[in-house]
Amino acid sequence: MTATVSPSNATNTAVNWSSSNTSVATVNSSGLVSAIAAGNATITATTVDGAKTATSAITVNAGTTGFPGFYNIISRNSNKGLDVADNSTSSGGRIQQYDITNGGGSNQRWKFVSDGSGNYYIIVKSTGMYLAVENNGTADGLKVQQKTFSSSNEFKWTVTSLGTGYYKIINVNSGKSLDVENVSTANGANIQVWAYTGGLNQQWQFVQVESSTAKTLAVQTIATENESPNDMAIFVDEHSNNLKIDTNHEGNADVQIFNITGQPVLKKNVNFVKGNQSAIEISRLPKGVYVVRINDSKGSYSKKILKQ
Repeated sequence: MTATVSPSNATNTAVNWSSSNTSVATVNSSGLVSAIAAGNATITATTVDGAKTATSAITVNAGTTGFPGFYNIISRNSNKGLDVADNSTSSGGRIQQYDITNGGGSNQRWKFVSDGSGNYYIIVKSTGMYLAVENNGTADGLKVQQKTFSSSNEFKWTVTSLGTGYYKIINVNSGKSLDVENVSTANGANIQVWAYTGGLNQQWQFVQVESSTAKTLAVQTIATENESPNDMAIFVDEHSNNLKIDTNHEGNADVQIFNITGQPVLKKNVNFVKGNQSAIEISRLPKGVYVVRINDSKGSYSKKILKQ
């Protein structure tokens, strides 16, 4: 938030900031508001000279339910899990189903990252690559792969509960469902996309194998700031200990990271290149919750992240 003191040539234009409900939102000495939990709060600016006040009512909205940590994604039909075949580290590596024991390898562990609009990126722990459909296609029977990020809906998935402990996973680009080829129950069977019919080979269970202390991956948004837009994903890549920003924005941007009390802990200028991923090394930051603020030519965006 920004406070304007009139007249502009006043001798003392300093203000103090306060929040009526610090369990919902805090505000630092620079006017940066940080969401803590869902609810309402009033932010007050008080002039040092004369104790004049101005207020702004804000609402913190609870983020969309997310999936903290890493999961095995298990087919209801075969009881086998999504697996990067041959533990590939190549973009385009084939996705198959395979037996999982004791949580499986890192090529069988998947993280869900909100895109900010109700969809998810599904990222494998072993490489940090994304679940995607081959050739950005929309036909039935196209294979699913791990791929490096580019700005396309083929990387986004909707996750919908079926109400029985299972989910359907639909590709945003094609509208087709994640599916085990030929309703197979064998190790090594391909994972593909197919029009959703409700078959057991299109129903998936998420078994959490690595937890986090966060209740949700989704950002809590403040009415006075913009949530990260649909074409910008901001998340922590635990594989590389970097803050990752996937966006089709272009040009220079200022990235600031604040701790939960609103104190700035890192500032960096990045140059966004459309379709490329930007990375900021954060290994020196202690574990905890942070707020990332990005300012570029298109606006200012904030998101809460968890560093584990």
